[in-house]
Amino acid sequence: IYMLEMFLGRATLVAGLRSYLDQHRYSSATTHHLWQSLAAASEKKAPLDVEVIMDTWTRQVGYPLVTVTVEDGHVYATQKRFLLSQQNTSELVYNSSISATPGNEWINRLGKEYDGGTDLVADPIAPINSTIGFKWHIPLTYVTNEEPDNQHLVWMNLTDVEFEVDNDLSWVKFNVGQRGFYRVNYDPRTWQAIIHQLLTDHLRFSSADRASLIDDVFALASASDVNVSLALELSEYLVSEEQYGPWHTALSHLYEWATLIFSRPHHKHLLSHICTLVEKLYHSIGWEDTGAHLKKLLRAEILQAALDCGNDEAIAAAQQKFELWRSENVTVPPNLRRVVYKAGVRHGGDDAWWWCWHLYRNSSLASERRLLLEALAQSSSAWLLEQYLQYSLDAKMVRGQDVHFVISEVSKNPNGRLVAWRTVRKHWSDLMILYGRSSYAISSIIKAVTIHHTTLFDLHEVEQFFAVVPVGGGERALQASLEIIRQSVYWLQENSDDIDSWLQEHYPTS
Repeated sequence: IYMLEMFLGRATLVAGLRSYLDQHRYSSATTHHLWQSLAAASEKKAPLDVEVIMDTWTRQVGYPLVTVTVEDGHVYATQKRFLLSQQNTSELVYNSSISATPGNEWINRLGKEYDGGTDLVADPIAPINSTIGFKWHIPLTYVTNEEPDNQHLVWMNLTDVEFEVDNDLSWVKFNVGQRGFYRVNYDPRTWQAIIHQLLTDHLRFSSADRASLIDDVFALASASDVNVSLALELSEYLVSEEQYGPWHTALSHLYEWATLIFSRPHHKHLLSHICTLVEKLYHSIGWEDTGAHLKKLLRAEILQAALDCGNDEAIAAAQQKFELWRSENVTVPPNLRRVVYKAGVRHGGDDAWWWCWHLYRNSSLASERRLLLEALAQSSSAWLLEQYLQYSLDAKMVRGQDVHFVISEVSKNPNGRLVAWRTVRKHWSDLMILYGRSSYAISSIIKAVTIHHTTLFDLHEVEQFFAVVPVGGGERALQASLEIIRQSVYWLQENSDDIDSWLQEHYPTS
């Protein structure tokens, strides 16, 4: 929708949508009718018919990666389908023949409460071929360092393009405002020029463009299209960042990498990097729940990041607020409750956990109960987390629809990942009886307990377990999870040393 608005204009898009709704108010309609209405309203503002353009986006899987090279006043832009993994990871599999049919012993255990094969997917990851070779009509927008507020547009109509720009430009930034549904990779010189601009005056780029640069470089590093050191180098500018969008994007990627390297020595160095990035903003943004909506969202993100990376000052402040709430009933502002509750349980010991459990059991407010369920998963005690998971399987203590949420939250806790995986395996028949007809719940459980696996042994263990149990509507999630594990194994083999080298160089004493 944003991309349509960008090349048609907001007025044209709104007029086309109104026409579409008016014409088909009391009748059925197809996508073709929508494109017709938009084309009629566009008055040839696009170089091709709207339907011709949009069919390349709606009738083939995936989205494009535009690779840009700027050289001697010429821009060369090529397109191909973006793939997170370029490699065939099947060679990493111990046993790739995963059966979707449960063993007889599991059918017997589930009995009549599980309705056999109606939810099983025979081929959940069958390839989807493109009739046009994974090429798109791409509205390629860009700005330059000389005119950062003047947007230019070049169309890539199923082809690569070449065009001229000023020979004296320092940098060119594509996909302005991240309104196009594509990623952009640059030549090394342009990446370095962009990073230099971010480090010297990041406000030359809009907040949306800064977020898109972060998102692209980390995604490209995750796909091994650029070296991981480039993403970490770009992230250094964040010490001066004060906007929610770039921070939310950066922390999401940094947390993902922290999860991948959790069992490796350089995990602590990555936490040191995050601490360094957030420290300045942590002190300036404070704990007062003030400001506009995005400021409040940013505060919660930064406080949580400071706590996650072990900032002692942040931990002490959060514990103080938790204890004031616990002992003197001092209200915690709504936007800070998740942060304070989680920190209180994580650092407060067994007493804090049992106090929150008691609150959960006696609270009638759905939003508060949800926050407490999330906080209870933060305990550093493996025994308490195991007890929590056992409680969650008791319908008298935790509602059935919340069980998969509890499992997911415990799985996010490094102290709870193994506990959650073992509990799910032990009680799989109970979970299938509870959720067998719900593909969403079963899928979320499969994803939650497998997403953090990063070794070949883990992969083998997951394959072996799910080869002999039913997964119902979770077959697609299982296949996706297995592929994610394979990608994680391969990515770590290829990139772990580079991450370690960069972090060791920048944080040698952490």
